[in-house]
Amino acid sequence: MSAEGAPSGSVSDEVELLVKNPGRNAPDFRTVLSRGATVADVKARLAEEYDDRPAPNCQTVRAQRQAASWLAAAA
Repeated sequence: MSAEGAPSGSVSDEVELLVKNPGRNAPDFRTVLSRGATVADVKARLAEEYDDRPAPNCQTVRAQRQAASWLAAAA
């Protein structure tokens, strides 16, 4: 299985986004997005689903590790 949960050799159309916020005493936030999601899509999802519903213009989104390189390329 690949990191996205698809069988090895195939590519899933969805990726799981994991948000870690070390400044908060709360569990990590997880959501699933389309592989083609843009940074604006990610921020909109966070504004809808993340605790405190942060406005997109108040968010800082950073990609980490190679698994999130698609997000960095979209920025």
